[in-house]
Amino acid sequence: MKKIIDKIVRYAKARPFDFAIWSIILVGFLVVLYFVVILFFPFNRDQLRGNRLAGIEEVPISEERIDNMGDELTMCETVEANINGRQVIITCQTEDKWATEKYDQLADATKELFSEEELDFYDIQLIVAVFDFEEKGYTPVFGYLNRNSDSFSWTRNRSNQ
Repeated sequence: MKKIIDKIVRYAKARPFDFAIWSIILVGFLVVLYFVVILFFPFNRDQLRGNRLAGIEEVPISEERIDNMGDELTMCETVEANINGRQVIITCQTEDKWATEKYDQLADATKELFSEEELDFYDIQLIVAVFDFEEKGYTPVFGYLNRNSDSFSWTRNRSNQ
């Protein structure tokens, strides 16, 4: 280790300008590296979502209720539901093309699954996957209920389905 330090000292005495430039570059690189690590690798993973989930303990939705939502939404052939933060995502698959009224019935049935307190806290996203036999695949129609709203917003003209 002493030999390495002696070499650095001799280099600094022999070429002071080059040594100063390399020292500034090294310090600059370390500063940039520090900020990159702090930015991309936060050490406090408990606050990943900030305070957006504040109060979620007072309005819990059990996993059992989420798993049983398919039993309540009988108009869908298969139902998957999960919670992601303050958002409840419900996916409904069907092979029938629905009229606009059926989407509204699904929205009303979904709202009935939750209490007023839950509707005021959580956002609800409905994904209705309609099987299209011509294209041999599912065409999604998205409905979204913001916690500050009373009705679902839909992404496309539902009557064309």
